[in-house]
Amino acid sequence: MCAVPGRPIPFTHRVLGQVYRRFPPLKYWGLRKGYLKRVGWVQSGWANAPVDADGRPLPWYTYPCIAFLEGRVKPDMRVFEYGSGQSTRWWASRVARVDSVEDDESWMTRVSEDLPDNVDLRFAPSEDGAYARSALDRDTRFDVIVIDGSDRNGCARVCLEALDEQGVIIWDNTQVPAAIRPGLDTLAAAGFLRLDFFGLGPLNMDPWCTSVLYRPAANCLRL
Repeated sequence: MCAVPGRPIPFTHRVLGQVYRRFPPLKYWGLRKGYLKRVGWVQSGWANAPVDADGRPLPWYTYPCIAFLEGRVKPDMRVFEYGSGQSTRWWASRVARVDSVEDDESWMTRVSEDLPDNVDLRFAPSEDGAYARSALDRDTRFDVIVIDGSDRNGCARVCLEALDEQGVIIWDNTQVPAAIRPGLDTLAAAGFLRLDFFGLGPLNMDPWCTSVLYRPAANCLRL
């Protein structure tokens, strides 16, 4: 995520972007204090992966959403992820169980290295709908389902069957609503409200949006 669709990039940002791509260390030179250092943005740039200030894995969500989740996630929760990565390790260190699915075998191989024992990462192709249906294959209901991979509209339609009555959905990159309108409409029709966390996140220089979708009557994040 490098730019917000529909919003022009200022000339100075375009020039700086070209300079930073040519000389990456300049982007982090002198950023030894302040917010970007504290949340790990600087360290993520050096590591080329979402990490906090101490080098520990972070989800590739916006920092406001990460901060919100930090105070509300409980150790007995079960999480399902459409799309795996640094977030898989972050969730695994905080909840009882993480089930993830990938439709990119090479990426899955990379993510699978040294995963914690409480993670079950599997492959499923997205072309025939198996990817979206994979949340139904785990024979359990989840407290949190993360939509951050392929076939996002399909995942939104299917995942409700695998979500606990008080479960919530975390959907990344919701700043492009036209592309995901069918999925958002499905969740709205099912009674879900949407809480948007817009801002910076690891690695990227431009803000985006990570959303939490929840049922207002009762939900595991106490919204």
